Amino acid sequence: MNQDCYQKNRKSRETDLEKDVSMRELYECYNKLACIIKEHGDEYLPLFERVHNEIESRKEKNRMVDIALRVAESNSKSGTHFGTQNGTH
Repeated sequence: MNQDCYQKNRKSRETDLEKDVSMRELYECYNKLACIIKEHGDEYLPLFERVHNEIESRKEKNRMVDIALRVAESNSKSGTHFGTQNGTH
């Protein structure tokens, strides 16, 4: 799979939330919340946890899509397709 196709597939799987809030913005918020919690206590811990979980969820989603794309690429190179063995029925 060429790089352009790979990038197109990664872009097409973004959700509305991912379009609205970038990973960079999430990390900025994450760091600011950590500082707020350090200075003022754990009142904002539920929000910090939510941002943390969103970051981890996106990382895991991206990791799984990357694996799926590599498997698909490997299958297309070897001639193996879903429901077939070595490209034959």
